Amino acid sequence: MQVSSYPDLLSYTRRNRTTAQIRDRLQTASEEAVTGLKADMTAATKGDLGQAHLLKKAQSDIEQSQQINTLSKSRLNLVSGALTNTLETIDNIDSRAIIALHAENVFGTDAIISEARASIENIMSALSVRHGERNLFSGDQTDAPTFEDADVLLSDIEGLISSAPDTASALTAIDDYFSDGGDFETRIYQGGDGNAPLLPIGNGRSLQVPVSGSHESIKDVLKGLAIMATAKNALPAGDKESFNTLVTNGASSITQATNGLVKLEAEIGILNQSLETASKQNESEAIALSTAFQNLFGRDQYEAAAELQQLQVQLEASYAITARLSNLTLTNYL
Repeated sequence: MQVSSYPDLLSYTRRNRTTAQIRDRLQTASEEAVTGLKADMTAATKGDLGQAHLLKKAQSDIEQSQQINTLSKSRLNLVSGALTNTLETIDNIDSRAIIALHAENVFGTDAIISEARASIENIMSALSVRHGERNLFSGDQTDAPTFEDADVLLSDIEGLISSAPDTASALTAIDDYFSDGGDFETRIYQGGDGNAPLLPIGNGRSLQVPVSGSHESIKDVLKGLAIMATAKNALPAGDKESFNTLVTNGASSITQATNGLVKLEAEIGILNQSLETASKQNESEAIALSTAFQNLFGRDQYEAAAELQQLQVQLEASYAITARLSNLTLTNYL
């Protein structure tokens, strides 16, 4: 019978330790092959973990800025879309109304009246746009709806025209209604008096969106459309002169509003450019930080995979040797 010597027991113990070490290295190589990062950050920074924390913090800040920037882009795009919708809804109704008046085309003017009523409802609906729980045209009171129902506005303007002693008085009353602090701002516009909250674009920077439902250009377009929509019903039958005067005044208000809305669109476009510039800056900073982090903690994944394969072979060999050594018995040892 072959008797195992004492050194065989020591070899068995050492082999167990070696196998455990290989398993640990195998686990490390496996993680590095998957993540592409060194598992031991302390060794990678030579004990200076503060450097790693600073890089992580900077990356987190940039990621947060990118998320904020994306949110602000969504809100600004909705504001821009509502203004574009308003301009498209108007569709030169001011010019078409004047043409219909000069042509003395009753069917044409009736069509303008119907279009004006539908347009005012569409525009007020478009400008009531929301982003999440935020009403984007409600100024600093974003939890409030932007407008009262369009029928309230139309009823108010029709009442002002029908109760006025003459056309000049009616136009004065309507101007007062839409003036700062007038009934439009207390009965129709439901938002806040202050500016909308600043739009953050990251890195502590923000933009002010210069528009709300009480903006002068928005009031002008609603005023012009409301006059066109209600003049005929509010006036005595056959009062052609007063009707022409009111519709002409309404068309003039819409022309003025169109110019203001185009200017507003341009301002929103500039804000969008600022957001885009900030977004590109964030992307550049993110790439730079990622490169710095990779240079410090990066592990070549192909190299890690090759080491992983080599360690697997070593582990299999170690298991085989350990299995043979495990035949050592107490009887053989004694």
